[in-house]
Amino acid sequence: MILISDVHGCFNTLISLLKKCPKDDVCFVGDLVDRGPRSSEVVQYVIDNNFKTVLGNHEEMMANCSGRDFETWSYNGALQTLKSYKLGIQDSKFRDHKEWMRNLPLYLLFEDIVDANGNKLLVTHSSAAKVWPWGEEKRQQMSVSFKNHLIWERNYNPKKIEGVFNVFGHTPLQEPIIKEGFAFIDTGAVFNGVVDRGVPFVGRLTALRFPQMEVFQQDYID
Repeated sequence: MILISDVHGCFNTLISLLKKCPKDDVCFVGDLVDRGPRSSEVVQYVIDNNFKTVLGNHEEMMANCSGRDFETWSYNGALQTLKSYKLGIQDSKFRDHKEWMRNLPLYLLFEDIVDANGNKLLVTHSSAAKVWPWGEEKRQQMSVSFKNHLIWERNYNPKKIEGVFNVFGHTPLQEPIIKEGFAFIDTGAVFNGVVDRGVPFVGRLTALRFPQMEVFQQDYID
């Protein structure tokens, strides 16, 4: 399984990355849209190829972009996304993509894809470590918290989750972090060149092949 995180509208970078990867099944770790220039093409490409993906916080914002929620989205790359649709909010493709996003899963658990230790592959947008141990009853009772943790949580020190290997993104890093039990694979392609504490960020799009643990990368080219 090829896992790719936080494309953020970087369509050319994505296509170049996929050319480097083996011809395995592909699953995205959320945040297909916003900030980059070609969000519409990224989403349509994922739909056309029937690739799997989980809900990211940017899909959540786009799917609910009305009223007060639009203001939140506008601070997080909405303008670039709207420019990628010919008629913006009025574009029929935009409406179709929003509806598609509303049906994306919060997580994907692949029971038949396991690592050498027998851990099942769990794909979420952000680390699931804080909430995955909750039982089904608590998940239902605290459904908003459960969802917000999986798409918004900034967990800089995630712990291993018993029985699963969690692959996630959400927070851009200069290099992916791969440890026993989890892989943190957002390497901030769309932030290429942004100066952080005096140092320009080198944006790359990263793919992880699981369970082989092979890493493939493509520098930002959009």
